[in-house]
Amino acid sequence: MNIGIDVSLSAGTPAGVGVYTTQLVQSLAKLDHQNTYTLFPFFYYIVHPDYKKLNIVNQSSFKNKFQYLPKAWIDYLWCESD
Repeated sequence: MNIGIDVSLSAGTPAGVGVYTTQLVQSLAKLDHQNTYTLFPFFYYIVHPDYKKLNIVNQSSFKNKFQYLPKAWIDYLWCESD
């Protein structure tokens, strides 16, 4: 199974949700060797500048993705989903 996890708050000096997410990903890396994970920043336009350097786990089943989409597209998709 392919599983996506928002790790946008894990870069920089994580606190709260960022710490939880980092520990969740690290624990999954130790326990789950069957699924593949894509780590991405959902709030990509407010993501920490060090996000691209983020390396929570170094395992082939975990991929760190970062791709810019125009903010207008996200706003449109977010608002038009009703």
